[in-house]
Amino acid sequence: GAMEYSESLSAHDGMPPLWPRGPRWPEDNELLNSIVANLGEGGAGIVSMMRMGMLNNVLDQRQLDARYRHMSHLVSQIDAGEVASSREWSRRLLEPVGFGTRGVVDALGGDATTSNAKTFQVTYARSGCMVCVPDSDWSPPADLPPTLCDICQSPTTHECGLCGEAYCSRECMRSAWHSKGGSHRTICEQIFETSSGLAATLTRMEMAQVLTQEEMTIAWGAAKRAQSEIAREKAAALERSRERAAAVAELKKRQDDDPLFDTPQARNLLRMRMAHPGNVELFPRLHGISTVHEPGLHDAESYLNLRRRSKAYRDAEYAWNKVR
Repeated sequence: GAMEYSESLSAHDGMPPLWPRGPRWPEDNELLNSIVANLGEGGAGIVSMMRMGMLNNVLDQRQLDARYRHMSHLVSQIDAGEVASSREWSRRLLEPVGFGTRGVVDALGGDATTSNAKTFQVTYARSGCMVCVPDSDWSPPADLPPTLCDICQSPTTHECGLCGEAYCSRECMRSAWHSKGGSHRTICEQIFETSSGLAATLTRMEMAQVLTQEEMTIAWGAAKRAQSEIAREKAAALERSRERAAAVAELKKRQDDDPLFDTPQARNLLRMRMAHPGNVELFPRLHGISTVHEPGLHDAESYLNLRRRSKAYRDAEYAWNKVR
């Protein structure tokens, strides 16, 4: 069965494990089933907890966190001086990430209330209206920036093994753990208990299957990494982040210069099209508002082929593919 919170802390420094990446079992049912199957008869208790829905809160929270990151990414692309109504921001910021909009416009002041994108995002997050659309086909876009460490803001894939908070190193986790009031520990335990430790237990089992012994030792704090190694890792992550940002900016510039789509609405749809190439409904919407109706552009493939004949686009996509 699942472990208690105190039993899930490292015997070496009393903190949670720091996994090098987030778990994949929440999105991979095949992996989840293999983890449980490896437990044999000992997995009966975990199966029972899963059937009782004890993972639902954790899975919902991870979905909310991922979509909110996507929303933050969209906000970062909008000029801070641009002002719009709550209805307009709902259309541009909530619908693309699969957040529900029912009741949101009225709750946030309707058409009479205007703000910039960041203010709308903060107000929405505090409104209690945040909910994922059931059965949404949302998936993270390819150009979503990496998560940032909660302490030093360095790009990182590492996360606390019990609550999922992002920390680039055990040193940064320790800063949060021993902060005034023990803020990380308090919140961490609350999140851990939402599934009675089941989610953290499944993640630990997944990591035990895929990490090397050395990686497990470092994750549990039994071996310290050299400060020089941590510094190199942070510098490399920051450089990758800069390259990624430059490549994304170049692609957007090419999109903005595209004569077929020279309105803000069209450019926004074009970016959604690139982020979600499998969404077949986006192309007709793009074609419908094109300011230049090119003959022969009857489907997404024709349009993409037209774009790819441009050397500028090929160069931009090459730079993007190197860092994605």
